[in-house]
Amino acid sequence: MIRPITKNNYHELKSIHEQFYKDEFTFPDFLTHFVNAFLITNHKDEIVSVVGIRNILECVVLTDKSKSSRDKYATLIEGLDAIKVVTSMQGFNEVHAFVQDEHWLRVLNRFGFKSCKGQALVLSI
Repeated sequence: MIRPITKNNYHELKSIHEQFYKDEFTFPDFLTHFVNAFLITNHKDEIVSVVGIRNILECVVLTDKSKSSRDKYATLIEGLDAIKVVTSMQGFNEVHAFVQDEHWLRVLNRFGFKSCKGQALVLSI
C-alpha cells in the first residue's frame, strides 16, 4: 500500500532513521524540497519504507582545454561563483558534477567539491 506522508508519521520515520541510518545521513524533511514522497506499508498497515523523490542540481561544464591555464582558472572561479548564487536562490544547497577526467576531478576537489556518500547510481526511465 502506498500512501502520503504526513507530519504525524514523522515520529515513526525518525525512529526508523535513528535505528538504521543515523550514521549515514541526516533525517530528510520529506515534506520540503521533494518532488514527491510517500510511505509504503505492509498488509498490517505498518510502515516498511518511505520513498522521497527530490531534485538534485547537476552542473554540466564544457571547457575548451586548449585555452590557457589562466583563462580556464578565471572562468572556473567565475562559473563557481555564479553556480553558488543561482543554486542558493533556487533553494538548493548542493550541486553535483559527474567527472571522468582525473585532472578536473583534482581541480574541482581543490574548489570544495567532495565525493558523494555512497555509490552514485542512475536509473534511466
